[in-house]
Amino acid sequence: MSFVTMHAGGASFPAPAYSAALANFSLLYHPINTFSYNTSDSLGGQQGVYSGALQWAGSDVEIAPSYLSASQALVALPAIGGGLVIPFNVPNLKRLRLSRKVLPRVFDGTIQYWNHPLLTDENPTLRSVNKPITIIKRGATSGGTILLGKALKLMDISTGFPNSPFLQPVFTIGPNNSITVKTSGEASTMVAYYPYSISYYNDVDSALYNQTIATLQHQNGDFVDWSQASILKAINSINQNEIDSLNVYSQSAMVLDSPIAGTYPLTVISNFVINPSKISNDYTTTIITLRFLWWFLMNPAFASQNRFTPLYNTSLGFKTMQFLSTVEYPGLGPLFGRSICDTKLNDAWNPRNPCVNGYCAEQLPFQESTAMCICDFGFENVFNSDCSEPTRLFRPDWPTYVQFALLLPGVSVIIITAIKLFLNRDQDEIKNIAPNCCYFILLGCLCGQLSILLQATSVSRSTCTMNIVFPSIAFGAIFGMLFLKSARIYVVFRYRRMARSQYLKDVFLILVAGSFALFDGILGAVLAIAVDISPVFTILSDNSSHQYVCYASFSTDFSIAVSVIFVALNCLLMAACLIMSYLSRNTIKRFNESKSINAAIYLSFLFMILGIAIVLGIPSNTTSTQILHRLTIVFVMWFICTGTPLILFQEPLHHVCQAPQASNITDKVSLKIGRSQSFLDKIGQVASLPPQSATGWEEFLPDEQEMIAAQLFYVGLKRGRLSLWSSATLMVIENMSSMFILTDSFHLYFQLRKSKIKIPPLAIEEPEGSMTTRFTPSRLEMTLGTDSFLFEFRTKEKMEKFMTLHNMAFVERDVDGGFKVGGL
Repeated sequence: MSFVTMHAGGASFPAPAYSAALANFSLLYHPINTFSYNTSDSLGGQQGVYSGALQWAGSDVEIAPSYLSASQALVALPAIGGGLVIPFNVPNLKRLRLSRKVLPRVFDGTIQYWNHPLLTDENPTLRSVNKPITIIKRGATSGGTILLGKALKLMDISTGFPNSPFLQPVFTIGPNNSITVKTSGEASTMVAYYPYSISYYNDVDSALYNQTIATLQHQNGDFVDWSQASILKAINSINQNEIDSLNVYSQSAMVLDSPIAGTYPLTVISNFVINPSKISNDYTTTIITLRFLWWFLMNPAFASQNRFTPLYNTSLGFKTMQFLSTVEYPGLGPLFGRSICDTKLNDAWNPRNPCVNGYCAEQLPFQESTAMCICDFGFENVFNSDCSEPTRLFRPDWPTYVQFALLLPGVSVIIITAIKLFLNRDQDEIKNIAPNCCYFILLGCLCGQLSILLQATSVSRSTCTMNIVFPSIAFGAIFGMLFLKSARIYVVFRYRRMARSQYLKDVFLILVAGSFALFDGILGAVLAIAVDISPVFTILSDNSSHQYVCYASFSTDFSIAVSVIFVALNCLLMAACLIMSYLSRNTIKRFNESKSINAAIYLSFLFMILGIAIVLGIPSNTTSTQILHRLTIVFVMWFICTGTPLILFQEPLHHVCQAPQASNITDKVSLKIGRSQSFLDKIGQVASLPPQSATGWEEFLPDEQEMIAAQLFYVGLKRGRLSLWSSATLMVIENMSSMFILTDSFHLYFQLRKSKIKIPPLAIEEPEGSMTTRFTPSRLEMTLGTDSFLFEFRTKEKMEKFMTLHNMAFVERDVDGGFKVGGL
C-alpha cells in the first residue's frame, strides 16, 4: 500500500472512540500516515468535508442545508451510539435527579439556584445549597448543543410547557449564567474544577474526572441512569421502517426521548459524514477511507471500550454499510464488490471465506478487481479466483510460452548437430575437433536446455533443487570441456614433446570434465539442502501479485560455507577458461578450433556478466521485475546452450557438407589456364615464394587460352606433425609437373620435382582421441624443403595414383620425344 494521508475531524462527542480506532488502524496499515482525529464540532466537521480538507468527519446532527448542493451533497451515516450525560459539581451531592419539567428550565436559565423548589422536590438535600448554577456550555454549532436543544424541546412538548424557547429555530443555553468552551474535554475540565457547575457531554469525558452524572426522567415517569444497556435499548427501539426511510442526505437517525421503557432519554446517534461524489482526489486515499469506516463498524470494541454503544450487527449499522457499498470513484464505478475477496453485503456481519483452498490477504472490502484468493500450497488461480484448481506442472503465464518457444529451436540445434557429427565422424574436419568431446559438450548443452524447461515448472521443493543442480551440471560440462580442449591446444602448440601424452586423449578429457560436472551438480544439491531451499509465499511490494517462490535461508555457518565454495568453484572455472583462451590466442592461425573455443568462452562470459548485473542490480519485488529476472536467467542459459554448438561446430560441419563426396569426384578435369609454357614461366615466379604464401598465382593467367589437364585429389591434410587435421584439395597438373595444395586457409603451388615422398606410409597415430596407433595404407608424407605435409587419401587406389603422378614428374622428355629418367 502506498503512503497516504487520511484527514478526519469534527464532533467531539464520539472523538474518544474514533481516536482509538484510528491509532489501531494506523498499525494495521503501517505505511499509512493517518493523523489523529481533530476535534471541533459537528458543523465544523461538515464544513471540512465539504471543502475537501477532511476525508470524513464526525457529526451528531443532520447535514446543514448549505452543504446539500447537487454536485457535492454530503451524507450523514449512522456510526456509533452514545448518550449525552448531565455531569455536575455540587460538593457532597452524590445523586441528582432531573425531571422532565426541571431539566429544560435549568438550561434555559429559569432555574438559576441549586436550592430552587423545582430542584428540591426530587433532591431534598439541595435545600441548603444556596448557590447559583453555572452552566458550562458549547457553542451553537456544537452537535451536543443542538441535540440537547432537540431533547429539551421534546420534553417541553410532552409536559405541555408553554412558549418553550427550544421550539424556536435559534435558542440560547443559559443566557445569564453560563461559560462557553470549545470542546467537551474543556467542558469536563471546567466542571471538575468549577464548583456548582453543570454541563452536557459524553460519558467518557465525565469518567476522566470521575464525575457524578444526573439521573433523567423517562416519559413513563421512571428515572433512568446512563448505561450502555439503556443506550442499546434505545437504539434497538428504532423500527425497520424508520431506518429504511432514513434520508442520509437531509436527516440524522434520532433516538432522543424514546417512548420505550428503560431507554435513556438523551441517547444520541453520531454519524460519519462523507462526500460520496469525492471523498478524495486520490484513489488510494478514497479506498483507505472507505475501509476504515467499514472496519470501525466491524470492530465494536473501540466503541464499547470507550463507553459508547457500537452499531455492530444492527439495522442502523447495516444501513451505513449499504450506502458505503454504493460509493463510486470517477471512471471506475462502484468500489465495492470488484473482487472475490470483497465481503458480500448480505454476509457483512459474518463474512465467509470465499476461498476453497486458501484465504484472502485483505479482509476488508473495496479491493482491487485483480485481488484474488491466496492459495494453499498445491493450488492456484488460473481460470477461477477461489483457489479451487490444483497447481499445474507448468506455470500458466506468458513467460512459460516464451520458454517453450526457446526450448524447441535450442534442443533442435543440439540434436541436429549431434546427428551431423555422428554421420560425418570419419571426415577429417570432424576428426580434427574430436567428436567424442563434442558429444560431451552437446550433452552439457542439453542439460542446460532442460534447466530452461525447469524454470517454467511450478514451484516445489524438488523443482527449486533441480533449478540449482541442472544448471550446475550444464555449466561444469560445457566450460570444463572448453577449458580442457583449449588447454590441449595450448600444450600441443607450446610443448611439442607432450603432444602424444595420454593426458591429452579424448577419453581422459571426458573423464575429467565429467567428474567436474558431476561434482558441481552434487555440490549444487548439497547447497540446496544446506540453505533449505523451499517454496515460500510472498506478496510483492506493489501488491500486483502473490506467489510461491524458491527461498533459501543462509542462517547457519554451514549454509554460508557451502554457498561460498559453490560460487568460488564456478568462478574459478570461468576464470580458468578466460585465462586459457588468452594464453592460446596465438594458436588461432594454426588451429581453427581454437578460434571457435575462444569465441564461445568470451561470448558466454559476456552474457553471464549481463545476466548477473540484471539479477543483482534490479530487485525482484514486483511482478514485472520477477518476470525480468526469470527471463534473464532463461535467455542467458539459452544463448550459452544454443550458441556454443553453433559457434564450435557450424563451420566444420558446413565444410564437410559442402565438400564433394568421393563417388562424385571427377579425377580428370580440363582447366582453361593459358599456354602451358607461358603459364609455367610465370608460375615459376610464384613457386619461388615461401610455401606458406597463399595468393598471387592467379595474376599470371595469360590472355590466350588452351586446355591443360589436371588431376584432383580430396584428402585430409596435416601440415606438420603437430597441427590438426583439415580438408584439402590436391590439384596435380600432369604436363607441367606441378601441383597445388588448396585449403580454406592457404593455396600453395610448387613443382613436384622439389618434393619427396616417404614410402612406405609411416605408422601414424590416430587423430584426436585414439589410444592406439595403427598403420594406415592410405596415408603418405610429402616433404617440401623444411615443410612436411601428411596426406590421407580416401582409398588406397587414390594414393597409388597420386604416387604415380608424382613419380612421372621425375621422367623428362628428350629432344626426340622419348623419355629419360630425372631420378627418384
